[in-house]
Amino acid sequence: MISNVTSGAVADGSWGTLPSPDATLGANWKSVAAAGGVDGSGVFSAESYDAMALIILASQAAGSSDRAAIQAQVMNVANAPGYQCHAGNLGLCLSLIASGEDVDYVGATGVELDAGGTANGSYAEREVTGGVFTDVKIHK
Repeated sequence: MISNVTSGAVADGSWGTLPSPDATLGANWKSVAAAGGVDGSGVFSAESYDAMALIILASQAAGSSDRAAIQAQVMNVANAPGYQCHAGNLGLCLSLIASGEDVDYVGATGVELDAGGTANGSYAEREVTGGVFTDVKIHK
């Protein structure tokens, strides 16, 4: 995040960016995190959850814990087609994979990987007004 900080205070007119899913995914993530006793408000907490979920789902799809086998399945579980898996329903998604169904892991952040495996994430543009950060726009 970029901001104009003076003496530890955040000045009005400061701005910055941080990873941020759309409102629906963000609300779901906060609910899932709270149910697990985790503070889901930390920067990159949802992205970290999604990264681990992709590894777990790809391992199930590979039927192996071998790194190369998992790597070969990541794109298959990260993108369409398939049942859209959101944060909090990994058990269902693991069952679907075990029964031969395709999944599309959407997760906490709207996971979508390009052909090179790069996440095409979203981020929030934020501004400080009255000493408080407010979202200006969510960019996808």
